[in-house]
Amino acid sequence: MTVADPENLNLVSSSNPRWRGLTSAAVTLVVLLLLWWLVYRWFEASLIAEERGQIAVVQRSVWVLQIAGLLVVSLGTTLAYVIAMRQARLAQTVEAQLTELVQARQLLEKRVTRRTQELETLLRVSRDLTATLELKTLLGRIVEQLRQVVAYDSAGLFDLVDETSLDVLLYVGPQETSSSLMQLSLEAPLIVEIIRQQQPVLVPDTQADTASAQALRTMAGCPLTKIGSWLGVPLLLKDRAIGMLELGHCQPNFYTARHVDLALAFANQAAIAIENARLYEQAQSLASLEERRHLARELHDSVSQALYGIALGTRTARMLLDRDPTKLAEPLDYIMNLAEAGLTEMRALIFELRPEILESEGLVGALSKQAEALRVRHKLQVETNFGPEPAVPLPCKEAFYRIAQEATHNVVKHAKAERIILSLQNGEGLILEIDDDGQGFDPDQTFAGHLGLRSMRERIEKLGGSFELQSEPGRGTTVRICLPP
Repeated sequence: MTVADPENLNLVSSSNPRWRGLTSAAVTLVVLLLLWWLVYRWFEASLIAEERGQIAVVQRSVWVLQIAGLLVVSLGTTLAYVIAMRQARLAQTVEAQLTELVQARQLLEKRVTRRTQELETLLRVSRDLTATLELKTLLGRIVEQLRQVVAYDSAGLFDLVDETSLDVLLYVGPQETSSSLMQLSLEAPLIVEIIRQQQPVLVPDTQADTASAQALRTMAGCPLTKIGSWLGVPLLLKDRAIGMLELGHCQPNFYTARHVDLALAFANQAAIAIENARLYEQAQSLASLEERRHLARELHDSVSQALYGIALGTRTARMLLDRDPTKLAEPLDYIMNLAEAGLTEMRALIFELRPEILESEGLVGALSKQAEALRVRHKLQVETNFGPEPAVPLPCKEAFYRIAQEATHNVVKHAKAERIILSLQNGEGLILEIDDDGQGFDPDQTFAGHLGLRSMRERIEKLGGSFELQSEPGRGTTVRICLPP
């Protein structure tokens, strides 16, 4: 409905009818004046006839005057009636148009309010969807938040796993369709339109004889008695479909073009959230793989060498036991030293995997033991500057410890440094600095396959902190992380 312009409304409702009424009144007034003039002239002629004794003429004049008077009264009454009716119709027209204008404005306000609420809901949903990077948790939140945007009785999220089928990620709704919607072929007509053509599909009535309704029933493999209206939209990410979102409602003809627009807007946000969660899982897997490789290298470089030395020392001791038992002390001492070194290495590796000391001795204690391990295992000069134990949650302490662990590992592996300074201060936020005198590097350079720096940055940014890296070839490296208070 188009909202009428008030100026045009005044022109239509007031100007034209008013001028027409004034014109009619003016014409009627002219006619009355003309009649009055004729009556006056006739009355004057009657007086002259009476003076002359023309009685018949006087009688005719009286008769004409009576008729003229009746005409004047009739015309006056008619004019008053016409004016009153015109004013009534004019008032009704103005009132009707004003009522229409008010209704149109109210309808517009309702639409603006509804659109504002929808946009606010989409914004809130977008914020909620980015609050988690755990895929399983995210999928449940998507389905939960979806109901705030578009009502449904069934909803399904499908993943494009390959070029032949869609696998269900999450489905809620009637059990009559749950088993048939576990996997969908990309050759189904509706899926072709949604995934390959990247177009939404709306089936207003699933029980109708339309081609889309028949295709939906064929795809589901059941009559769909509990779903009256169906809607499917693609999950688009950078102009490519990564899956599908489908909605069902028990009421036929429930979904409209407006629901399609809302579902598309929601699906685009959901696609980004799902992709971010998957990338996060991949990063976590790569980080876990890197930690396993690091553990394997450490086992190979330390514990396995110690075990190999123990085996050699044992063979030597066995030979001396047969030849000269008096010389057993030296190989046995060698074996004992290697065993103690191997035990120390294993404890250090186990501590790296599960630093329970964070709970018992805190972050300062854990960093102190890490500094001691660097001195013993890698013969580095390690200086520490630790303040009091920070009052932060255990996940924050573990993140700081893991970042320090990764940073010092990079120093040992790449920096060729002789000295490391570890500093932990709790003032304007919790600040950890790892500084070395190694060969440094160009921070703008990319290192394919190395995720250490990215892992450190992601750990602290996930907690709301900041990550800084300062390095220059030949001038060492400084890693600084800060967690606001």
